[in-house]
Amino acid sequence: MEVLNAGFLKVFTQLDKYTGKGSFEGWVHHIMVNTALDQLRKEKKFHTQFVNMEEFPEMEDEESRDDEDYREISLEEMYRMIQDLPPASRMVFNLYVFDNYSHDEISKALTISPGTSKWHLSSARKTLQEKIRSAVEKVQGTKP
Repeated sequence: MEVLNAGFLKVFTQLDKYTGKGSFEGWVHHIMVNTALDQLRKEKKFHTQFVNMEEFPEMEDEESRDDEDYREISLEEMYRMIQDLPPASRMVFNLYVFDNYSHDEISKALTISPGTSKWHLSSARKTLQEKIRSAVEKVQGTKP
């Protein structure tokens, strides 16, 4: 609630800085995301480990998924799976997937290296793929 209030306070006090380029919704969204990230940093709730991507070359371009799997799982279950990710990986995943941040933007926002951002995204994807596979197997196992 505090972050939401702080975000709206920033929006209202900085309305004169909105230039009209792009959507107002996008501008507000950007302020809200940055306010939340600032709060996490201030409270030191976001802790991450630094990872050298050269140690994990097989994860660099991991892009495999089966669209059929997603049809077997409810949105609520997918949301729960994302919420169950470790905090650092969940943050990177959300920024990359839902907010369309690049790894460079994520690394600056979270003060981590781009390689660490890539590792967290890869780790989150791998974890979600495993959870989805397991959930699909359960659903398919209960079908006649």
